[in-house]
Amino acid sequence: MIKPDDLIPYLGDYLTASESKEFRFCCPFCPKIVGKPDNDYHLYLNPSKRIGNTIGWYFCQRCNSKGTAARLGKLLGILSNEVAVDDSIFDHWMNVLMFPSRSLTTTVEVKITIPEHLSGIVEGSLAEKYLLDRNIGYDLIKKYGIMDIPYSCRLFLPIVKDGIVVYWTARTYYPGGFPKYVNCEAPRRIHWYGIEHLDPNKPVVIVEGPISAVVGGNNSIAGFGKYISDEQLSILFSIHNGPYIVALDHDAYEEAEKLCDRISHRRPGSEVRIVRFFDDNDPADLGPGLFGRNVSESIEFSTTNKLKMKLGVI
Repeated sequence: MIKPDDLIPYLGDYLTASESKEFRFCCPFCPKIVGKPDNDYHLYLNPSKRIGNTIGWYFCQRCNSKGTAARLGKLLGILSNEVAVDDSIFDHWMNVLMFPSRSLTTTVEVKITIPEHLSGIVEGSLAEKYLLDRNIGYDLIKKYGIMDIPYSCRLFLPIVKDGIVVYWTARTYYPGGFPKYVNCEAPRRIHWYGIEHLDPNKPVVIVEGPISAVVGGNNSIAGFGKYISDEQLSILFSIHNGPYIVALDHDAYEEAEKLCDRISHRRPGSEVRIVRFFDDNDPADLGPGLFGRNVSESIEFSTTNKLKMKLGVI
């Protein structure tokens, strides 16, 4: 079995994901996107998870590279080419877990696949429980067009423009489900989840994931990860003049500071604030009340406050 420490000489150090059995590495297979390869630990390894008759697999949330841990070992040269690796059953189960069946739809920008067998949120289902536990009721489900992909235990979270799905992501709601998000083929660097509900006269809250945006309310938008592209910022600046509140996940505080710096540089004079989450819960799991309280306690991002935060004064 491939162990996380086996990969350090090939992929560098790893981070422990929020789920204790998952480990995050910088993906060696990612193409350069927005001028740089992956340096943000997008490749998830679960060395003990069983899929079909295989144990251990990996998945990159950025380039969608995936396979068994044994396949990864062979690609990196850890395992000899003579080692037999049967990925056929793994590939079958990956299709079942992620997309039971897929159909092709054409948008103006790019061709993307839409999972078939989409379902509304059914009363008493795991999908409903996941949403209601986060105080996401049927009014928000309808507003955001959230649907269920029941065979893969994922929520379908689309971005719709002029009646056409231009981007989507699917979030697992099964406890311990892996990977957390599966994205469509379209480039996410030009999309914000929830931006169509933005009120330009109220502060905008920038979060990572779509569920956090739904929990956060009308003026929360998700950039689909820690790294916000220049294109996304340009789109945001074209319709909103601030204040800008950056509320990335607990494990992305360094990235949140960098994003605040970028916003301040591109929008001098605009009010920029940063939210600190003091535990490792996903912001979406906090629910609107606690999430909103964290946002209300955001700190103005300035050189003085950065120093005070590092010194523990605030």
